[in-house]
Amino acid sequence: MEGLFLVDIKEGLKKSYQDFFNDLNQPTYSFSTSINAVNIYELYVQLIRSLILEEEVQFDLKRTEMGKVGLKKIYPNPYFGKSLDDYINILKKTTSWKLEMATSGTTGLPKKVVHSFSSLTRSIKINEHRKADVWGLAYNPTHMAGMQVFFQSFLNKNTIINLFGLNRSQIFSSLDEYGISHISATPTFYKLLLPATEVFKNVKQITFGGEKFSEVVQNSMRQLFPLAKFTNVYASTEAGALFAATGDHFTISDKINPFVKIVENELWIHEKLIANSSDLQLQDGWYLTGDMVQIIITEPITFQFVSRKNEMINIGGSKVNPNEVEEHILENEAVTDAKVFGKPNSLMGTILCADIVLNKVTTTEKDIKVFLKERLPEYMVPRIVKFVPAIAMTDTGKKSRV
Repeated sequence: MEGLFLVDIKEGLKKSYQDFFNDLNQPTYSFSTSINAVNIYELYVQLIRSLILEEEVQFDLKRTEMGKVGLKKIYPNPYFGKSLDDYINILKKTTSWKLEMATSGTTGLPKKVVHSFSSLTRSIKINEHRKADVWGLAYNPTHMAGMQVFFQSFLNKNTIINLFGLNRSQIFSSLDEYGISHISATPTFYKLLLPATEVFKNVKQITFGGEKFSEVVQNSMRQLFPLAKFTNVYASTEAGALFAATGDHFTISDKINPFVKIVENELWIHEKLIANSSDLQLQDGWYLTGDMVQIIITEPITFQFVSRKNEMINIGGSKVNPNEVEEHILENEAVTDAKVFGKPNSLMGTILCADIVLNKVTTTEKDIKVFLKERLPEYMVPRIVKFVPAIAMTDTGKKSRV
């Protein structure tokens, strides 16, 4: 039996693959169709049991945190006595299992979507040279990105170190102690690790997505992880992972080209690539993602993401992309992180505001505005600048845009 399966520092949990197999290899299962576990390990146990039974399940969509387990029925385990490898091979053949989960709700109300095992694991790579990988899980485990890290790790029998919700010091200690080789996270998570005061040569792969990742932050991250390959991934709860790039230019592959198109600079995805959901509005079979892009090359189609359609802020009749303003703010060496947003105003309609995290306490609001006025037109310079100790994140590890 392979070694370490899961470490959760906050919960004080350390589980081996033998522990996991023992919990899976029971003659009967206490099982609920609504997975609402007391901790991440129990969540994984319940999830794999549902796969073994091919029972449709849902994450408890009313909760943002894990709570008490609701055990309702007793089922016989049809594969009792098998090895862990046998269980994994059984999962790969699953056809009728479904998982209902919620979209992140970063820019609006969460939507319910239903995924199959094949759609959840579409981008998972399983091979021998991945057997020694150690994954840092920096996403909420009940969301799409968290699920993909889990399946990538479990199907290769890798170790998972839960980094979600840890502070900078705890993350650095975990990177050292467990030799984490792969991290998948949002840019907001990676910014928590800056400034780059240490070096971690054991990290081989940095995967990011969900938000624009400024070149300034990427350069700092390369100081932290000098031997890592950086991969930018486009993924969503609705579609899973679709595109990957080493920078911010994504190319539509021949395989999915018939199912992706760009209409008036908005990315559209065909329903064949989308999870089942009664909450998603389709237009003639196409899902309008709300992601605004800029085409760089027409053949093959290569593009970069600009913003979310509903993130754009109307300032005096001009559209402001908050990500663009944030990138310029982050060029200031005194700034660690920033969030730009619109605030209703009775006289002007909407005014531009910025919450900023500083690493130099002597920097003033005037310093920030002067810095930005040299780089941006007047309407893109925040009228109100507030210095905060940290930028609040959603439970998916992104900046909330609501």
